[in-house]
Amino acid sequence: MCPNCLLNHEDDEGKYYERSEAIRLEAIKMQILSKLGLSAKPNISATSSLPRELVLQTLVRANEGPTTPVNEAANEDNEATNTDDFYATTSEIIAFAEPDKEFNLLSSIIAALTPVKLTVDALCRKDANLLTADASLTFMLNTLSQQKCTIALELLEALKSRILLRRTELSQILQCLQKAHKML
Repeated sequence: MCPNCLLNHEDDEGKYYERSEAIRLEAIKMQILSKLGLSAKPNISATSSLPRELVLQTLVRANEGPTTPVNEAANEDNEATNTDDFYATTSEIIAFAEPDKEFNLLSSIIAALTPVKLTVDALCRKDANLLTADASLTFMLNTLSQQKCTIALELLEALKSRILLRRTELSQILQCLQKAHKML
């Protein structure tokens, strides 16, 4: 860390640019919230609509104009210019929804259960045998291990422990025979 410029010179420029861009965007967001008279962003999700109270308050504030005290000694033209620089006329309200936590949780559950469903489908086929079961379970465990959500990782650990309890020496012998058969 360089004490003069507060930069970690070991970081590449890309990381520095990403951090500075994130800080810049947060500053812009805070400035917009300040201009809207909000201290934090409204809780709007993809499954909920914009709160009616928020819409009405914003429209009332837009129609009333700025509520800042006006310096009477200043020039009227200068006042209008300064006010317009900070406040804007509201012509429409646009809401950018973010996904709900519940929606994210549901998406994680679906992603974790998809390989389980595919494995069960493969195991239920009429021509399924022990090798099919082993390949299907291996596919499912590998797919779950590649997912980043905690639900998938918890499911992976639970399935691994149950599979190890039920796996016998015969399944290992069958795997060795299959590998030898493929080599021939």
